[in-house]
Amino acid sequence: RLGEQFGPVRGYILASLVYGGVHLWAFNFMLLAAALVAGLFWGAMFIKYGSVWPGIISHALWDAAIFVIWPVQ
Repeated sequence: RLGEQFGPVRGYILASLVYGGVHLWAFNFMLLAAALVAGLFWGAMFIKYGSVWPGIISHALWDAAIFVIWPVQ
């Protein structure tokens, strides 16, 4: 919907910034940067597939990896 209101490129960037910004609570620059990159990746998945489901599945797998396999200290 942001793409409809602001244009596809601006909507994509805005959504990625908002997603990254939600992770400000961590007070960790590396986590914030990773969230911004992940937001760009999942936004690109949405543009490519036209659905949020690939991003949801990818996010769930990423969370499992981060919290179980490579926990952040």
